[in-house]
Amino acid sequence: MHTWINALADLQARGEACVLVTIIEERGSPPRHAGSKMVVSAPHRLDTNGGGPRG
Repeated sequence: MHTWINALADLQARGEACVLVTIIEERGSPPRHAGSKMVVSAPHRLDTNGGGPRG
């Protein structure tokens, strides 16, 4: 299972506002592919959309 799904569930359970960032299109040589996701909240960031693929 994707860790971003777990992060969203945990943040929702705590009532913490967050956003799910998703790359929808690639142009040039991006560090991540279309469909890559990351979760961002005020104090947390899970994964990254830069620096190359993870898994």
